[in-house]
Amino acid sequence: MAEKPSLPNFVLVSLFALNAHDSKILRATKYQNVKVVSWEIKPPVLKKYLFVLIVLSACSVETEKVVLSPTEFQTKLDKTSEAILLDVRRPDEISVDRIENSQSIVFDDSFANKLEDLEHKTIFVYCASGKRSAKAAKILRDKGYKNVFELEGGLGAWKQAGLPVDNTQR
Repeated sequence: MAEKPSLPNFVLVSLFALNAHDSKILRATKYQNVKVVSWEIKPPVLKKYLFVLIVLSACSVETEKVVLSPTEFQTKLDKTSEAILLDVRRPDEISVDRIENSQSIVFDDSFANKLEDLEHKTIFVYCASGKRSAKAAKILRDKGYKNVFELEGGLGAWKQAGLPVDNTQR
């Protein structure tokens, strides 16, 4: 069978040799920082099934986009029932303007501890520029929140896109 490589010293490239001749060529091939491992598989029918299995497992699974442009963010927010719109900016920033119907949990060193009362619903998170909300989104996902979406560019990009903000003083 194949040698077990010690990653990450090199990348393991697995190739299925079609015959003994191919196997010898593969073993003789030298790549810098790449380990080539080959197997001879018999009977030939098994090779076909393994090839199909490898191709299927190599196909990328499309994942849902989590960092959304302002218009994508608004559209998805509007289409999602019972979502939480979370503003992670500081109180002095929130007092100037905010996206309507947002609730605030300030992103700081104790952010993770403040999530105890937050329901496990779809969460749309934003800050002023997108940096704090990205960190907050990671913490939310680490805490088990499954559907967390970030506003790319934060409230600044939202306003630049001409989307509505609530300017009511608090």
